[in-house]
Amino acid sequence: TDGTERPRIAALGKPYRDDNDKIQYGAAVDRGIVIAPYVDEILQEQAFRSIPIKVTIPIRKLAGFDVDRWRWKWQHSLQLAGTKFARASFPVAPVCEDGSSFVSAFAIEGFVHCYAASFDSQTGVFNWQTWIMSGQVEQTMFGEHAREPPCAPVCAGDGLVFDTTQMGCVAAMDVDTGRLRWVSEYDQLEVHPAKGYYPDLRNIGWANNAPVLEGGVLITAPMDSDHYYGFEAATGKQLWRRPRASGFDQGAELKYIVGASDGRVVLAGGRRVVCLDVKTGRECWPVVTLERRLLSGRGLIAGGKIIIPASDSVEVLDLGKGTREGSRPVSLTGNLALAGDSLIVASDNQLGSFANERVEKSTSKGKDF
Repeated sequence: TDGTERPRIAALGKPYRDDNDKIQYGAAVDRGIVIAPYVDEILQEQAFRSIPIKVTIPIRKLAGFDVDRWRWKWQHSLQLAGTKFARASFPVAPVCEDGSSFVSAFAIEGFVHCYAASFDSQTGVFNWQTWIMSGQVEQTMFGEHAREPPCAPVCAGDGLVFDTTQMGCVAAMDVDTGRLRWVSEYDQLEVHPAKGYYPDLRNIGWANNAPVLEGGVLITAPMDSDHYYGFEAATGKQLWRRPRASGFDQGAELKYIVGASDGRVVLAGGRRVVCLDVKTGRECWPVVTLERRLLSGRGLIAGGKIIIPASDSVEVLDLGKGTREGSRPVSLTGNLALAGDSLIVASDNQLGSFANERVEKSTSKGKDF
């Protein structure tokens, strides 16, 4: 609360300068244990006369940090040694519920194998591991993977764990056993073979978004799709789909799932904020356009308000009507989170806390991380 620093935490894994903007750099907290991914191994790049054979791909594992004792409590790199998950990568933080953590993962073994898993938050010991499907990302001319496979956080609710694989399908698993309940496909960006010497990388417009559950509907925005979708959570039936972009205006391209509440889901990107009915996919109010401002990170919904970060301010909209409630200049912008009465802002290289009643004059622009 007062910004006082604790002793430095011992680093895990290997040093790695990450340039993948489709990774969520975050952690989860469950009963005093902070759970976060780290780089355990690096698959090194290879080239022949500047022609890429392999690209650098980090293999990430999870570790649990005990806040009270201020030390690492467990590491999956040690616990998974010698198992089939020893080469699996866990690029995102888990979702925690009642002492259990739920997470998505992938393993590169020729194909990219997509998994969901559950483990005990206190010990890191796995409760279940479920293979969902196998697919491919772009390849070099030598048939090697040309990018780190995309991977997004899962969502838990209604007795199920939901995983958007980023490989063309969404799956739901029983929260206790990991047994698959349903798998549904969505329209996927086509993976093309290499063009001559170099891979043909897809243009991924979405940020890394976890699916959200609201009113019995799962809303997801897969990174490997140009649409976003509403699925019936109990059955996997696709209820609706909508395109990410509207026309050719860069300011009209959606990027973030802001959140869902009161039977509505809010998405934002560029200069647009969109609110839809989760059951029908229809707009609840006309699209809000931010004049002369671009969204700079992921916002949130709280107290019937939509709070979104713009290039030099925080904008507040009413969830029910879409009306502008206010605009407050801030000294940095980025992804937002609430902690009590404080608004936490995380940019690409800074972390800030703003009290609700305090207004600061903006002098710098924010950037999503």
